[in-house]
Amino acid sequence: MSLTTRVIYNTASQFIGKIIVTILSLIQVTILTRYLGTQGYGEFSTIFIILYFLSLLTNLGFSTVIVREIARRRFSLEEVVGNTLSLKFFVALFVVFISFLVIIFLPYSLIVKKGIAIGILILVIGCFDQALISVFKAKLVVWKSVLAGVIGKLISLLIIIWIVFRGFSILSIVWAVVLGSFNSFLIDFLFVQNYLKIYPKFNFKIWSFLLKESLPLGIVDIIGYIHFKADSLILSLLKPMSHLGIYSVAYRFVEFLIALPSMFVASVFPPISADIKNKALLIKRFQRSFDFLSIMALPTSSGLFFIAPYAVNFIGGEQFSGATAPLRILCVAIFFTSLSNIMSCIIVAIGRQKAMLRTVSFIVFLNIILNFLFIPKFSYYAAASITSLTEFLGTVWLTYLVYRFKKVFPKMSIFKKAIVSTTIMLFFLFIIFRFVVIFQWSFFTKINIFYKGLILLGVIFYGALIYFISLYVLGGIHKEDFLKAFKG
Repeated sequence: MSLTTRVIYNTASQFIGKIIVTILSLIQVTILTRYLGTQGYGEFSTIFIILYFLSLLTNLGFSTVIVREIARRRFSLEEVVGNTLSLKFFVALFVVFISFLVIIFLPYSLIVKKGIAIGILILVIGCFDQALISVFKAKLVVWKSVLAGVIGKLISLLIIIWIVFRGFSILSIVWAVVLGSFNSFLIDFLFVQNYLKIYPKFNFKIWSFLLKESLPLGIVDIIGYIHFKADSLILSLLKPMSHLGIYSVAYRFVEFLIALPSMFVASVFPPISADIKNKALLIKRFQRSFDFLSIMALPTSSGLFFIAPYAVNFIGGEQFSGATAPLRILCVAIFFTSLSNIMSCIIVAIGRQKAMLRTVSFIVFLNIILNFLFIPKFSYYAAASITSLTEFLGTVWLTYLVYRFKKVFPKMSIFKKAIVSTTIMLFFLFIIFRFVVIFQWSFFTKINIFYKGLILLGVIFYGALIYFISLYVLGGIHKEDFLKAFKG
């Protein structure tokens, strides 16, 4: 099987898995928003905002460095994974200690603090699971970790449904997520046995190398997360939890839709790292990646902007209708985040992560200052606007860094065709929402959630069909692009 085919299959398996996880997550969000309300869902979101931030301390960029070094074959697979797991054991102990200190000083309610304390188990599990997932990424068999993730998510969802029927608290829901994470880890552990036998190793030279290479990436990850979650954190501190609950519903769409670009870039990262010195091949891989990301990001962000009221009503019901405006603003962030992924990939592959760190640090500093200035008055409207603005600025500067270091800049021929195809798609959506009764707002709000879901699926299917037909006719995609996926 050729490398191109393996990358396509790898991305496709992640995409299919992400669709399944997204569906399960949508079901979960739909259940929890109606069960907890704006206030309760705000508390639930706060718990996992803090937990995810703490989880970045357990990763510290190890995952990306492991994939890169396995691809470069500087160390054996057993050496890299064994030493990473040993090192992560001590990192996990440190993070657990820090986590309990953080809980003491957080200005949140007791139930939020208890939820964070329970969720620390997720951090420990994820700390070791990420090392295993890195093996699958490097071997281009990510479908195994995807399967584990799907099973873990399904287990969490089933437990949450039982919890809702029994009327239990938010803390029980956090326990459900812990159990799902643990099951995913067990499955990953069993799968990885096909590639190596896991034994802890204590080569301190490798530890030093991993820390030296990973820390800049870990800091970038932390800063990048602050970029995306500073608004939510500041909302939770300066505004009622109900505001965060509304904003979290809007932001869930962002989290769902930026996953595909991230998965695609994760698939192309190993071959890009392996061939980084071959400029001709680098330009070819970069252009294909940029074309794919732009083809996907443009209609996704534009289409979501158009159907935002319907999507919010489906997920949260009328009590979350305030999420429509911030969701539309965040569509800008979805687009630029998708494109920035490949820029970050190139910069990391050439070992220039320190330059990226300076860029991201400035963007995050600007983001935090603007959020503190404008959230008190404009709440989640300001949060969404600032996120989109700073993501745009970050993408522009990362593109400049790629050109500065490798003299590579994307051609826009496919991008222009995607713009035309997206315009045709949006015109089609306007027609059906204007003249077809079942797609009109007055009808949509009166039907049950099952039929709302069917209507949205129909809109997405026919919108995508019109878009790709238009793109094919314009020459943006060719028959050969599909046939390559089935050639070894």
